[in-house]
Amino acid sequence: MRLVGATVVRDAADIIEPFVRHNLTLLDQMAIVDHGSCDGTSEILAALAAERLPISVARSDTPALHLSRPMNRLVRHVFSRTDAEWVFPLDADEFLKVESREELVATCAAIPPDGHLVLPWLTYVPRFDAGADVLPQLRSARRVAQQRHGFEKVAVGRAFANAAGQRLGKGYHAVEGEPPSSGVNAGVKSSAGGPALAHVPIRSARQFIAKFATGWLSAVASGTLQGGEAFHWREAFAHLRAGRPVDKLQLEAFALNYGVPRERWLPSTEIELLDDPFLANVELRYSQLKLDDPLAIVLNVAERLLARPPAQG
Repeated sequence: MRLVGATVVRDAADIIEPFVRHNLTLLDQMAIVDHGSCDGTSEILAALAAERLPISVARSDTPALHLSRPMNRLVRHVFSRTDAEWVFPLDADEFLKVESREELVATCAAIPPDGHLVLPWLTYVPRFDAGADVLPQLRSARRVAQQRHGFEKVAVGRAFANAAGQRLGKGYHAVEGEPPSSGVNAGVKSSAGGPALAHVPIRSARQFIAKFATGWLSAVASGTLQGGEAFHWREAFAHLRAGRPVDKLQLEAFALNYGVPRERWLPSTEIELLDDPFLANVELRYSQLKLDDPLAIVLNVAERLLARPPAQG
């Protein structure tokens, strides 16, 4: 069975190399769209490709980030151009967590032909005093015991390629659109203790600033926001805009409550963390290529958004 990862990434130089190396221990190939990165992500991906790792990298220079649109195009492109039987839409801070590739293959093989796999989305919180090296951060990360955000992630089988009425929803949390021909719920949840996604959304003050400043500005510029979508980006951006500190305690609070509306946050002392390692035994070669200055990243994205041609009409 051929398993392929699909990723749309921008400015994730701190984590892109372990992300690729880890997930390729379980997947046969990864298709990656680099969405105008300026922080060294592009250079790291080029170096990984030069190693002849099974990755394909395309670049998109459109300034606003519409993640669901390019991801839907990418997933269908993978199905049309490869013999992939399953595609896993992944963000660059997500790591497949499963005991073995054999277990992952068996899980996918048990899904009905017109179904898709629903994966638990597990928040991990690193030690924010572990230093700048991302490997100690990832290896020290502990899992939030109770996932309070209520979100899951999906992987899709080849039937998705022929289901013109279906699409990946925002965040790839669900498959939306017309139901499968069977008329039953096509989402099959991974069994307890089975395949899941380890999600490490916050890793350092620098990454926090760059991620949420550029993420919220891009979301606003996309013109696609509805209701309370991207509330976690909006709330983190408001924190930055107010000039509040981005210290260890604040990073822990945001990470522990990630994906939970601010009014439902719990004190950090009330959130249990579990030792549950996920990272494969990988080594990094290209950490020196990353740009650490969050201001440079924010200014680059802001300039590109402002330089877009004005909307007509």
